[in-house]
Amino acid sequence: MKKVTAARELQKLHESLYRRAHADANALGAGPTGKLLRYAQDFERSLPPSFSRSENAQLIETIMRRRIVLFGDFHTFKQTQRALLRLLRELLAVTPRPKIVLALELLKNRYQKQLESYMAGETSEEEFLQAVNYSREWGFPWAHYKPLIELARDHMIPVVCVNSDHPGPRSLELRDQTCARLLANASEEYPDHIVFCLIGEYHLADNHLPATLWNELARRDSDAATPLMRILCNVDRYYFDLEGDGRALGSTEVLRLKRDFYCILNSPPWMKWQSFALWEEMRTGFPGSVEHADVGLDTDDDHADDDAFDVDFQFLGLAQTLSSFLGLNIPKKELVKFHTQFSPPAEFTTESLRTAGYSKSDVNQMVERAALEGYYFDCRTKTLLITTVSINNLAEAAGQYLLALGAAFVEDGKSAPDEFSRNALKHAAGIIGSKILNPRRKTKDHAFHVNYIEQTVRRRLLGYAKIRRQVSREVLLALESFDALLAVWEAGRPSREVSSLLKTENLSRGEVSSDFGRILGAGLYAGVMRNRIPADWIKNLFRCQFSSAQPATAFLCDFVRVVNTLLVPDGKDSNEPRGPNRQQRIPEAS
Repeated sequence: MKKVTAARELQKLHESLYRRAHADANALGAGPTGKLLRYAQDFERSLPPSFSRSENAQLIETIMRRRIVLFGDFHTFKQTQRALLRLLRELLAVTPRPKIVLALELLKNRYQKQLESYMAGETSEEEFLQAVNYSREWGFPWAHYKPLIELARDHMIPVVCVNSDHPGPRSLELRDQTCARLLANASEEYPDHIVFCLIGEYHLADNHLPATLWNELARRDSDAATPLMRILCNVDRYYFDLEGDGRALGSTEVLRLKRDFYCILNSPPWMKWQSFALWEEMRTGFPGSVEHADVGLDTDDDHADDDAFDVDFQFLGLAQTLSSFLGLNIPKKELVKFHTQFSPPAEFTTESLRTAGYSKSDVNQMVERAALEGYYFDCRTKTLLITTVSINNLAEAAGQYLLALGAAFVEDGKSAPDEFSRNALKHAAGIIGSKILNPRRKTKDHAFHVNYIEQTVRRRLLGYAKIRRQVSREVLLALESFDALLAVWEAGRPSREVSSLLKTENLSRGEVSSDFGRILGAGLYAGVMRNRIPADWIKNLFRCQFSSAQPATAFLCDFVRVVNTLLVPDGKDSNEPRGPNRQQRIPEAS
């Protein structure tokens, strides 16, 4: 009998999550109907049945030889817009001067002047969103698209609005015609530029915008010998085909579907459909709340209203899924023992936290972390403070919540080393929960810290950037020699290493321990998925009852040893240097 691996179990979980999320999204209106149904069917028929794996470098090279690139957008899913953002950043890194034009469906062409005024700094963000009637005429999360416009502004990239008003039964066809005309105009106005158009993926069927644009260019006697290019993102069928081939997957995969037709995979497809369900629920229940969708617009501030978005329901669902997958099997009557507060501006009611014994300073720091990171979960009171609703934030908090329930875990330590260890374990549990639900989530793993130091070692950094580099150095040094560091720390002996660690931990408001935990959680998750360590190690984390006989510091030491063995390539001697994280190989900061 074929052995069931952790990776196969995870695949089965994602297939189940996909079926559920897809059904929920369709029930809420994601399924195409009426005139959109034909567009959706044409899109599905246009998808090639097979693909080949490609490299990001090949994708960039192909883009550099094209005039117009059509990028398929799934409007509610942030990872789609982020995929385009990363692609543009990579292009800007390889070209001496930006020769890019950005075309956006989210704004109608009649708002071109308002966009240019905003990009020139003549109007504020609030004034711009009101002027283009963003909430009613587009309404998808503004925070998803704002970084694209900011990138264009910072690099002086022209931005063209390509949406239009065309009511009636032929509205989609007429919108494609207008978009094609505007893209052709942009290509003529900037003949040596690459025009990137972000537009709904259904428009990219063979006989929709691509055919219309090709005809428009040919009508103008343009250089139609240079083919157009299409890039899709997170197509369901390709994800599961790729996941089933048994090969290791990266956080981002590039697939070549056919000539000038690619697909980027950077997230499980269930999250794409779940993003629609979240957006639809929040749009109807608490307008303007998801990912700060309507910054500056009037919203309903009554979070307790019966029609308000139910964060509790979403959080409980993810906690139940993780509990079942990890084999914790925590009864539902225990799983419901949490409290949530959702407030985009981080205006929380904190009396219950003060009643639990936290100082005003402690509470202020919790609120600050919620504002900076999108959420904060307190294990002692089982309270979730959340400012940005996303699956990653909810999943990470759910992992921490399961640690609180399964291990009777609290953040408070009896000593500074104990408190450091507990915060690290809390964030390790959070990352494990998040990686289970989103394996392609990028996080601050070992490679992140090594690369950050290497990229900034010769730069003179100031302010938070300087602290951020020091955090990475302390995390890697702790990973290298945590046993020795902890022994000196607990004994209270003077130590330059301990003093440096404590100084950076205080300056960064706990980021050393948090990032240390994240690197351990990501490493442990990867080890289990690659069958290099038993899955029981993860269960041990969520079930361990810390006591004087089994302190958090001792558990963390074992945790570090396990992750360090995973940093050694298969077949290598564990006593050999591990490469970039060796203390003597970490470059001195400027």
